[in-house]
Amino acid sequence: MKSRAGNKNGNERANAVNGGHKARVAKGSKDLNRQNAMGLKVVVPVAELALAIKRGGIAAGTKSGRSEVVKALNLVNDCVRIVADDAWIRFESSVSGFSSMYSMKVGGGVRVLERGVACVPLKELKRACARFPKGCEVSLSFVPASGGGVADTFSEYNLDSGFPNGIVVEMALVGDGSGAGVRIDSCPSDRFISAEYPDASGLSVVLRGKAVAIKEPYGKVRFAIDSGDLNELFNKVAVRITRQSISFTGTDGRRCSYATRSRKTFDELVEIEVPMLIPAEYLTPVLNATPDDENITLATDGDEKHAYVYCGAACYRISLPDGIHRAKYPNVRKLQGMRFGTVILAERKGLAMALGMASLVNDERCILTFSGNGSVDVGAKGFGAANASHTSVRCKRVSEPRLKNPSVGVSLRHLKDCVSRLSSDHARISFSLDETKVRIEDESAPQFTCFMQLMNLGSTEIAMAN
Repeated sequence: MKSRAGNKNGNERANAVNGGHKARVAKGSKDLNRQNAMGLKVVVPVAELALAIKRGGIAAGTKSGRSEVVKALNLVNDCVRIVADDAWIRFESSVSGFSSMYSMKVGGGVRVLERGVACVPLKELKRACARFPKGCEVSLSFVPASGGGVADTFSEYNLDSGFPNGIVVEMALVGDGSGAGVRIDSCPSDRFISAEYPDASGLSVVLRGKAVAIKEPYGKVRFAIDSGDLNELFNKVAVRITRQSISFTGTDGRRCSYATRSRKTFDELVEIEVPMLIPAEYLTPVLNATPDDENITLATDGDEKHAYVYCGAACYRISLPDGIHRAKYPNVRKLQGMRFGTVILAERKGLAMALGMASLVNDERCILTFSGNGSVDVGAKGFGAANASHTSVRCKRVSEPRLKNPSVGVSLRHLKDCVSRLSSDHARISFSLDETKVRIEDESAPQFTCFMQLMNLGSTEIAMAN
């Protein structure tokens, strides 16, 4: 990866977000465990607490964090660890391959009354925070299980195993200092696998700009990525940066979509020769939790094994695949350079409505029949002779030659997802010369393109279409 001198400014900004990560990482687990035994007590405004839980607990809220296998092993992947010292309160969560942290600087309404560590289930923490009224302050107090009669509240647990190891008392404070409290069973913090966030000066900035500059193109290609796919390539988004633009590509092996944006939409971009592959399961919640107008910085470590995303007071660490997997990612340039023959413009709104009607009958496939009278018939057939849908959409052919077979089959669900992301009045539909693939994009100035494979039609389906 090529870096530029502009990394210095990005590193200074990232250092501010880090909030002294170097000092925090220097603390060993023994120090944190000693603080855990002493307890913890902080006071935070409820709005700030809700934001810290939302962004610091993102990793715990992923599918990996909610895994039943993980819970059965008594791990704490579904928990948020709260660490308080004299200068910062940090909310952290971590799963295999993904970690999130929200740093809250002490001062103003944020107060640390007693330093310490607590590990709290994300679900219970969110539920308790949602019950408190707006504008109030929330007191978080950790009481170790060894403290007096507290252990009696866990008689149903085997305390020798250390699970749970105490309670967290969460109380909403109103003007007169009174309020209602909630008790949450805490988990042992020594089972929490804490990610290391290196000093930002050792990172290489890849891009920097407003979050919306990433969210818009990524939202265009996200539908083509299968986060649950076991294939190391098809559950990730590929990010390519050239001298002119940045592109996002997603594919599940049956369809491929990519969106581009000009370099001018970012404050800084560093050209990368091999595409960066980022797991969609982790990038999606990060972008969803980031406001459009917030500045975002994407950086990598020296070995390019991890990507670090800085958004305001939040920092995320995402594991990246090795160079071998990156080199195996499908070459989208072959699709971009493919020759296409017949090109048809179809009314986007009419096509979207027709696909919606067809999905009521068969959500798997539909048949597009192009006639010579300026229309395309969107047909689908379900179970039973009377269970069928046919809708005519106005279109026009803008290039020669004509299709060899006027009826083509396509995945209805894939086509419907693609058309919903177009924005122009007409959808440009292009067919490859061998009529095995179709390209769909906006009529003018396309910044989003989707490729799909056509389905083979049997004689019965062709007869039904005609």
